[in-house]
Amino acid sequence: MHTLGTAHENRGGRGVRNRKKRFLGILCIICIGVIPLFASSQTHVANTSQNGPFLNQIVFHDMHMGEGIQALLDDEIQLIDESIDNTASAELGESEHIETAEILRNGYGYLSINCRRYPFNLSSFRRAFAYALDKQKICDEIWGGFAYPHDSVVPRINPFSIENELRNHYYNGNITLANRTLDSGGFADINNDGYREAPNGESFEVDVDMGTWSAIAIEICEIAAQTLRSMGIKAVHEPPEYYEYWGRIPYNYDIVFLAVSFNDFTLDWLGYEYWSEYADETYWNYPKFVNASYDSWIDQLLHAVEYEKVYEAATNMQEILLEQCPVVVCYESFNVAAYRNDRFGGFVNDVAHGPSNFWSSLKIHLRDERGGLFGGTLHWSDFLIVRYLRKPHSCSDIYYQVSDIFDFLYDSLLRQGPDGNLVCWLAKSYTIQTHADNEAVPVGHTRFTFEVSKNVTWTDGKRLTAHDVVFTFNYFRRVMPWYVSSLRNMNSIYAKTDYTLVLEFETESYWHLHSIASKPIIPRHIFRQLDPEESESCAISLSSDNVTSGPFSISNNELGNKVELTRNPHYFKRYIPPEMDEPTTTTGGKWNAIDVLSPFVLSASMIIFVGTTAICLGDRKEENHSLRH
Repeated sequence: MHTLGTAHENRGGRGVRNRKKRFLGILCIICIGVIPLFASSQTHVANTSQNGPFLNQIVFHDMHMGEGIQALLDDEIQLIDESIDNTASAELGESEHIETAEILRNGYGYLSINCRRYPFNLSSFRRAFAYALDKQKICDEIWGGFAYPHDSVVPRINPFSIENELRNHYYNGNITLANRTLDSGGFADINNDGYREAPNGESFEVDVDMGTWSAIAIEICEIAAQTLRSMGIKAVHEPPEYYEYWGRIPYNYDIVFLAVSFNDFTLDWLGYEYWSEYADETYWNYPKFVNASYDSWIDQLLHAVEYEKVYEAATNMQEILLEQCPVVVCYESFNVAAYRNDRFGGFVNDVAHGPSNFWSSLKIHLRDERGGLFGGTLHWSDFLIVRYLRKPHSCSDIYYQVSDIFDFLYDSLLRQGPDGNLVCWLAKSYTIQTHADNEAVPVGHTRFTFEVSKNVTWTDGKRLTAHDVVFTFNYFRRVMPWYVSSLRNMNSIYAKTDYTLVLEFETESYWHLHSIASKPIIPRHIFRQLDPEESESCAISLSSDNVTSGPFSISNNELGNKVELTRNPHYFKRYIPPEMDEPTTTTGGKWNAIDVLSPFVLSASMIIFVGTTAICLGDRKEENHSLRH
């Protein structure tokens, strides 16, 4: 789920904090649709909180950074899906029609302390070092303002992170508190040589190493060594030859700088990364941390099925690590993205992708002065999408969503919301049960029951049903069993009715939900005609002939350096203005598509609990035309 010791820690540039415009986050009303419902064997109900799209078309362009910046300034494109460097950021900041947005990294740089060695096994030493290290200085001087100080081992953008809930932080170096902590821990300069001895009276020296090679890593190690010396600890840092450093990791080190990046927001890795049982494993538990209190929460983190219990375990585990300091997280860096605000409004700064994301495609709309809500063509610089579509793709590409294009073409049972939480999508509700909730569920198993929306159609007019979902997961398991490790524990999957889906896993875990929630659902009536071996050997091409279900479909993929998507007029999440009557959908059901996040409407949802079932009573909606901008 994550990558350790990423090869390079790259600066984004300097001076970001002086940008004229900053888009720091998502409107708080987005949270209305994604509040977790806390109950055992609960039913999670969809909120009609994200409807769209409003655009007629999206055109993706294959542009390099330089030409993309100029095209944005010239209004030839309105959105760039690339990280912008310092020079470009300053240039764009001078335009009154361009906004910039920060995209926090799902990862961080940190210093790992070898808890197996004396005196680093003493928490007083580790905590004193955490107090003394000036993380703000690292962010300002080394990252040039392109990073924020960070404490928790869970990145700030992860919904399970407690970073923003902490009352006390290790952000600013506090040498006074560090020295006081060392004094109380028995570290004293016994022989008056200017350096403290360990509590047992022995002299010691700290070697600060680097486990990732970059100029930033070298500078951070220098600051770490200087910090230790300022505390009266003898410390050295000698940059090794390129790649020489890795031979000393993970055993032969005192303090080492590492970097980590995560692929998603799952947190099951926290149950292994610092587990005492893994203190002797080569590629786990780098600080060799052993702590019974930490271990006591692992079972709940990995095997509880209620979000509330998982969150409780994750919170306590983060707090223990912050108190014990086997690692000292230094920063969470960010990239900068840009878009034009003069023609379109509604850009959503997704925590994982910034403004270049699925939610923006759904919510972007023409401003009033440009003709109103619907219509318009958004020009979007994304060379990865354009180049990807020049070649055929395989089923594994769809399953792993190797290109963002699949977000626009296919739907999933749930989606990751703009704030990182899962929200109902094709599933209008779902229930999680174990044997304790339902005796029909075998002991040790987890059963998910999804109610699939009845108003969803494929672009060829056929209905999307629970049978498509069953086919999708069975198809993926059949054609690429070596890939779908996340489905290995899935014991059974079947359609109870046309719109009721049951999945069962042979272990108990909340994290099974994440393994199935966001996988694209493919049309059974199309893919069952394909030879599995043929489909896996790159025989599927994305074109206007594809049968999909998403908010957009490919209308032109033969433009060389451009790809054109056109709005799906029958999309099941399409927005219906309040003054219009509710239309009858092609599937025969009525769809109330008033949008609590639309430019027209604000919403307040009421949720009550009856026993262990959460019931959505509905939305109280108020028109607010002043939000159209």
